[in-house]
Amino acid sequence: MAMKRYWLLGLIAVGFTGAALAGIRSYTTRPCCRCGIPARDYQYRPRSRSAMATSRPPLFMPDKANAKKIKRFQFTPTKLTVDHCSISSIELQIHSNGVWVLSLDADQNPQTDDGQPGPAVTPDGLHTAHLKRNEFVVAARCYGASAGSEVPAAATAGKPVLLTLEPAEFWVQQGHTRHYWKQGYINSDKDLRELIDRVEIDFFYYR
Repeated sequence: MAMKRYWLLGLIAVGFTGAALAGIRSYTTRPCCRCGIPARDYQYRPRSRSAMATSRPPLFMPDKANAKKIKRFQFTPTKLTVDHCSISSIELQIHSNGVWVLSLDADQNPQTDDGQPGPAVTPDGLHTAHLKRNEFVVAARCYGASAGSEVPAAATAGKPVLLTLEPAEFWVQQGHTRHYWKQGYINSDKDLRELIDRVEIDFFYYR
């Protein structure tokens, strides 16, 4: 009789334990898969090809205000065209105090002389009439020790880049010439700035 009592109590205890455990839920989870790309929104921006021009030797212009010289770099060719976008009248000034000034004219699908819209299709077959504006990018690289040498000694030889300027990024409206001007500062040693004798312009746009 005592054994039956123990079995009965054991079954009751097991029943209570099972009822208590029935209210407990167990969960399993998997860690999220993450790649090594930084947490920034990715924006796809189709980039055009580049058009490049190298400056002629600098012209020196005295600054009467402080008796300092200004280097003026003008470029060959004088106009750079990529598809329906172009820049012209390009000049870069480098002042002896480190200030630089870039000026140019920018056009996107420029109008004809009689005020009509420009061609809707480029010679390469690119349709551009629907592009109301484009973002232009103009970058400049400053070279030294390049006087008298328009091309590297070998096809694989590098160019003596002394410094690069902050790229100019700006929007140009269709059919409206933009007279662009940008000023910056070269934060480097004066002796390094004095070595600059050529500047290369790299122009492209985003569609």
